[in-house]
Amino acid sequence: MGNTYSPDKDAPDKDAPVENAPVENAPDKNAPDKIAPDENAPVNSIEILSNMIKRHNNFMISRESFIDKYIAKQKESKLLEGAKQRALETERELMAKITDITQLPSFLENIIKIENLFNSLYTVRMRNLQKQARLKYASTIALYENRPKALNNVDSFVQLMFAVTTYLSPFKKFLRKVENVCRARGVKIVSNSGAKNKNIERAFYKSFYIYAIDFKDEAHKHMTDCLRCSLVFDSFDAVYQCWNIVEELAKSDASLAAVGGISRVKDRYHPESMPFGYRDMLINFWCPGSDKSVVCELQLHHVLFYQHKKASHTMYKKARLFEDVTGRNLAYDFADAHMRAKVG
Repeated sequence: MGNTYSPDKDAPDKDAPVENAPVENAPDKNAPDKIAPDENAPVNSIEILSNMIKRHNNFMISRESFIDKYIAKQKESKLLEGAKQRALETERELMAKITDITQLPSFLENIIKIENLFNSLYTVRMRNLQKQARLKYASTIALYENRPKALNNVDSFVQLMFAVTTYLSPFKKFLRKVENVCRARGVKIVSNSGAKNKNIERAFYKSFYIYAIDFKDEAHKHMTDCLRCSLVFDSFDAVYQCWNIVEELAKSDASLAAVGGISRVKDRYHPESMPFGYRDMLINFWCPGSDKSVVCELQLHHVLFYQHKKASHTMYKKARLFEDVTGRNLAYDFADAHMRAKVG
């Protein structure tokens, strides 16, 4: 969720195969439950969500010993300890707001209201323009949509953070090529965030407290948006022309072709519906020059949705507390089942 407003972008698809997947570990008995709310439950059973946050807090506490031992072994122990403390301060502040049961109804209503806003913008006319542009400029995109998720090929969280810094420059160089070709072909980029790396405290939290639930010591390998860039366009023709340019460069650019080109694409403009309503396109590939050690992400946004990103971000920061690594969000599931009739 620059971050796009959306369910966790680098969460693996529930049913998709995963390249280089670690050996499955036994489930952690302290891990938060992943059970959807009862569809027939009354609205006041939002305590289900409050209890989920409390269980996640208990899981965080259960991880303390392992994390402290890991940090103590690293040369960068002071940096990691600082990242840990900042991460916990931010997340626990959000948790305190969410676990206040009086705040939950308005939070859940806002999920539906914001989704309704995005859906209202995606009119029949806009959907038709999207379909026409995809057909014209992205005839091969489906080949990339069902590919397994590529993973970072690094041994530790510290290595990932070091690699992200190391390969930021090659990523920028590739993005300049994309920008130059877009300019030469008259593809207007409304906004360009430039290459950015995820801040260490957020990366730390996701690795050690979210992805670790399922992936234990391999969690860092699944965070595939630590290097990213957002490009914003004002037409679907421009979005899909840019996709076409990236695909061409992935095959012709020696540095990117050497690491396998595009690994996977999520075209979230195309489905009939999207949880939370936000739509974008996410293109993943191993960073040029990285020898397949770091996966980066290029996000293609349409101004139609992107213009409301800031307005929705406050809600999303809370909503992400209810995500699991499959991309499922229990807060959304609950709001969809119990608040939609009220909100409309």
